[in-house]
Amino acid sequence: LDEETRKLYEELRKLLDEQQNQDSFQDLLEQLDYKEQNLEEELERTLELFKRMQFDQKLEETINDLTEMEQEQSQLQQETDDKQTNTEELSDKQEELKNDFQEVKESVDDLREKNQELDNSQMFDDTSEEEQEIDKSMEESQEQLDNNKRKQSQKSQQQSIENMQQL
Repeated sequence: LDEETRKLYEELRKLLDEQQNQDSFQDLLEQLDYKEQNLEEELERTLELFKRMQFDQKLEETINDLTEMEQEQSQLQQETDDKQTNTEELSDKQEELKNDFQEVKESVDDLREKNQELDNSQMFDDTSEEEQEIDKSMEESQEQLDNNKRKQSQKSQQQSIENMQQL
């Protein structure tokens, strides 16, 4: 082959090598894109698991708080039956329980929000009626204690306990 033809062949080979490099580069880009997509999906799954864990933890805490309140309300009901206990002290305890219940209601609202953030949200019953009933019976109990009506207060306390169990 003459020199000029050989140069042309050499040039053609270089062009072919460059083309192969471009193909390899394109393959590499596609692999990177695939890995990036997998990583993003994995991060989304991890985030969903994290949200689910937060929800479950908050739910467990709220259930524990409500169970503890139920026990405290029951204890207060027994104390109300004891004529030796000062009604003002009982009223203060009832008010404290009422305030604690407000925090539980806020926790339930927070749970509803967290539940909505989940991709696979759970069925979450509307508990507003029960919450209102508990508020009402606690308020009545406190008023009755303020008026020294222990028996009526005990009935209201019992109603609070029953409603907490339903919640």
